Amino acid sequence: MIKKLLPAALVILFIGCSKETHCPAFPYDMEAWISYYEGEEVKFTGPHSSQSFNIIESNSSKYYTVGRTEACECESSARSKTNIDSTNNIQLVCYANKLNNRTDFEFKFQHFGYYHGTFYFAEKYDSFRFCLKSNGGIESASFTDNVTVGGKNYNHVIVAELDTNSMPGTIIHRIYIAQNEGIIKYCHRTLGDFELTERTERPEPIN
Repeated sequence: MIKKLLPAALVILFIGCSKETHCPAFPYDMEAWISYYEGEEVKFTGPHSSQSFNIIESNSSKYYTVGRTEACECESSARSKTNIDSTNNIQLVCYANKLNNRTDFEFKFQHFGYYHGTFYFAEKYDSFRFCLKSNGGIESASFTDNVTVGGKNYNHVIVAELDTNSMPGTIIHRIYIAQNEGIIKYCHRTLGDFELTERTERPEPIN
């Protein structure tokens, strides 16, 4: 039986991709859900305080080629990261990965400790994960309309939530994401709801 299986296994092992495959860049319509650009500042205002984030990193996969020694699939990603906000010691990291007919997202608020005047490590984090499918479907989040933030009405907004019963240490438990805007609102358990109020140094996106 082993002798019969061995030739077939060797064929699969050595053939891999039969030819080079040209892979597209990370799709713009998916990157638009993150929609943060290096150098810009994003400000949110809550009931009693405000919070500003500076975007210090923003990048996405470009066109590339998969050779015969790689898996026969194209995979691409996009990522952005902010500084550590000095008001509430929070850093926002956004990541998206596309493989086949789905794009997986993660929006993570990292809460940093403060020691002798210096941030030293992320003590905890609130991580929102969801998936957008090529057929327009969504997993682990939902779409909603008629969300008003800063006097502006948004439709087709993604709402992602964390279960505070199973995760009692959660600090930020709900976020609202609009295409071409990124997060427009997030809900803090003790400080209330923070809404997007200002963006600066924002370049025009390139299609």
